[in-house]
Amino acid sequence: MSVPPSRADPEQRRGRPVGFFDLLHDLPLDGCAVCRGEQRTAWRYLDGLLWEGVMNPWIRAATKRSHGFCRDHAMLAVTVAGKESGQLGMAILFEDLLRHVEQEAVDSTKVATRRRRRQPDPLAAHQRCQVCESANRTAANYLSVLAAAEPASEIGVAARREAHPVLCLPHLQMGVRVVGSEEERRRLLELFTGGAQELRGELLEFTRKRDYRFSDEVLTKGEATAWMRAVFAMVGEPRRQPEPRR
Repeated sequence: MSVPPSRADPEQRRGRPVGFFDLLHDLPLDGCAVCRGEQRTAWRYLDGLLWEGVMNPWIRAATKRSHGFCRDHAMLAVTVAGKESGQLGMAILFEDLLRHVEQEAVDSTKVATRRRRRQPDPLAAHQRCQVCESANRTAANYLSVLAAAEPASEIGVAARREAHPVLCLPHLQMGVRVVGSEEERRRLLELFTGGAQELRGELLEFTRKRDYRFSDEVLTKGEATAWMRAVFAMVGEPRRQPEPRR
């Protein structure tokens, strides 16, 4: 069993890259480990914002520039607020956001027609969703750790012993962009294709066992869910609450 970051002593942490223990914890879980890391970061960011950051003027200013969150992370914020008792933080934050965009909407009607032609969307956000930025940093870090890990290393062994895809297609694409060498890209490709081949085998068995000639054969748990996990392998894992630490 991997050691959760909170229980790893300083000696264990020494020499380990940032995110090592989080990644080691996420690799045995179903689905893309990088998606798991992104989701944990997004959850932590929103939980911290709704409890401690909502009154921080710099955070509030950045949140107004991004018009809050992207749609996915706004929906996640609703879930986090419900699970972590952050409803008051949401009320304070979104009252401020609505007041801000209301003023922007009023101001946009005063812009001269000639200027509107140069700025076709005066109500557009001025910067990217801050939750996306934070989650993407975690994803890039996870991918760097995975790409740098030799197959015989602790991370390399953990990534290859799991009988499921540990990397989805969007994060393979991201990894190809962010890692530095051909060897590192090859390792990420190996992780993706190994999981994809395993998943395709389960899909073929699911299809075969749905044939009336073989309908008496029982589907394994993996085969029964393969059709759904294939979607996640192509587009990424659905947003969900992070797994509790053991």
